[in-house]
Amino acid sequence: MENLSIFNTGVRLAEKVLGRIGVYVCPLCLKSFDANDLSEGLLSLEHVPPKSTGGKGIILTCKKCNNSSGYLFEGDFKKKNKLISAIEAVFQLSNDSPHRFKMNLSGIETDVKLQVDDGRVNIEVLRNTNDPKQISQQLSQLKIMSDGDFRGLSFNLTTSQRFKERNIELSFLKSAFLACVAKFGYSFCKSNSTDEVRKQIIYPEKDYFEGFLFRKTSEIDGENKIIYFQKRNVLLCIIDNYVVVLPIPDETLDDYNAFVEEYREINNATLNGIDHGWPSSFEGIYD
Repeated sequence: MENLSIFNTGVRLAEKVLGRIGVYVCPLCLKSFDANDLSEGLLSLEHVPPKSTGGKGIILTCKKCNNSSGYLFEGDFKKKNKLISAIEAVFQLSNDSPHRFKMNLSGIETDVKLQVDDGRVNIEVLRNTNDPKQISQQLSQLKIMSDGDFRGLSFNLTTSQRFKERNIELSFLKSAFLACVAKFGYSFCKSNSTDEVRKQIIYPEKDYFEGFLFRKTSEIDGENKIIYFQKRNVLLCIIDNYVVVLPIPDETLDDYNAFVEEYREINNATLNGIDHGWPSSFEGIYD
């Protein structure tokens, strides 16, 4: 029912703004989809921000756009969160689910599972993924350590989580763009300035749109929101610990570029603008 409600809103707004009758338009690729396409699963509910960070489903995108950008952006987003969680488990002794590492003990490497329980770090060597010889050699090293001999010992843990920071940035950009389309409508994605944003999302290997991501200062509350910053005529999308800056539709990128050039951080003074909140569904308030 939720998908159908969003679909019907999109059909109404697509006719009003884009002149397309009886179809829903994917806000990323701008292709049209009818009711049969919806029933056949060619449209997917997008969680904005990603579901893994608590985002809610607020808009539909076509399955191709959802899968391609989701695989690149949200996949790396999850990997980064797992890495942060693993680091916190080791250095802050925080209780959490087990984390996989590679443990190198004086040049001998094995796959291990690390878990923190009541401040105590437990490391389990995984027998099913390791060479028994490696396990035996590490046990010999540990026996030497238990006897108090640490000469020549080296020890390190490495994680298997690998991600591209650029994909993390584009995940935030995608969330901000889709949130603005859900809030303001198709009017947001039919101008030259915001088209640069849209193209950056669907063609991540290109460089269409740069400088959009800022880390927010600690004084800003954690609530996701969209703010129109009148002084510089830009939109500021607060997502988690970051702020994504977007241009205003039907304007040049001059104001956006001036903002990116001028500001090095975003604080409460910067956020003194019109608060549009965060969309709960496809609202299209300016369509």
